[in-house]
Amino acid sequence: MNRHISCVAAACLVFILAGLNAASAAILMVSVGGQTVSYTTGQLLSRSDVTTITIDKDLSYPGSMTYTVVPLAAVIGPLGMKAADTLQVQALDGYVAELPGDSVLNVSRSKPIAYLAIESPASPWPNLPGQSSSAGPFVIVWTGPNAVRQQWPYQIASLTEAPPAVQRWPQLAVGPEIGTKDPIRHGQTLFVSYCFVCHQLSGAGASNIGPDLGLPMPATQYFQPAALAKLIRDPALVRDWPGRRMPPFPKSILSDRDISDIIAYLTYKAGGAGQ
Repeated sequence: MNRHISCVAAACLVFILAGLNAASAAILMVSVGGQTVSYTTGQLLSRSDVTTITIDKDLSYPGSMTYTVVPLAAVIGPLGMKAADTLQVQALDGYVAELPGDSVLNVSRSKPIAYLAIESPASPWPNLPGQSSSAGPFVIVWTGPNAVRQQWPYQIASLTEAPPAVQRWPQLAVGPEIGTKDPIRHGQTLFVSYCFVCHQLSGAGASNIGPDLGLPMPATQYFQPAALAKLIRDPALVRDWPGRRMPPFPKSILSDRDISDIIAYLTYKAGGAGQ
């Protein structure tokens, strides 16, 4: 990458995209394989591999949704995206998803397949529930087995190749004493996939939509495990606040065991072991 578009460039990008209206063509910045390429809505919609798919249980909109899409692997693969790296997805609102390279490059129907959905200026998508804007200009959607457990970032501004999060922020890593099948290590993977998109951990992370879960005090020190588990499952069941954006995580996305493993990871990191 250098994972990142510079702060100035990113700020300009957000400003430009935020100013686009439904009648304008959006621009997607892709920084992969050591090169940066911009794609307009029109360029993406005119590709030979463009198609339509219907998502029966869409994660952005209630019910089903039909999208015009191109395979994400066909966009980033030819640019040199590495399976061992991460595709960092920057949204207009500051949400930052970290998608494993091997997942976004997958084309086998035995595993989830990622598509880049493109909002056409001629046929804009409806506003998101409770919001004044749509999920556009770009969304990553998935088909195939366990697709619902993937990240579905919307209002995408840029795609950037980066080393895995634990390499960029060593404070995320668990120690070598933690086995590959240990719940703590599994919790680390889940944390990066589902929590890291909004929260930092002890200063690690690119998003700051939600509070840092490690500083100034670890979340596991001011939440009892049962209460923290309920907060992750559905924050509105524990407490609510103006402007809350944290969504619930149904069992189809995070099982009770998954949430327990995330808490085990956060507890481990709060103890300072392996750091």
